[in-house]
Amino acid sequence: FLKLEYRTFTERINNQQQPGYLIGIKRSLKENLHIGLEYNFTDFNNELIGLDQKTKGLSLNINYNW
Repeated sequence: FLKLEYRTFTERINNQQQPGYLIGIKRSLKENLHIGLEYNFTDFNNELIGLDQKTKGLSLNINYNW
């Protein structure tokens, strides 16, 4: 499936907001094995660490559920 995500990082101390987008695709290889590619257009990631330009870019996700 195709994923399009709008994200907003709000920093309350400095009263700043950083909006951005993430786009990705995901495919199920088996019932419990999934693989996906995402491109992050934002300056932040899910862990909210490393708030610099290094968080932009392509990422590979492999998920296995048991």
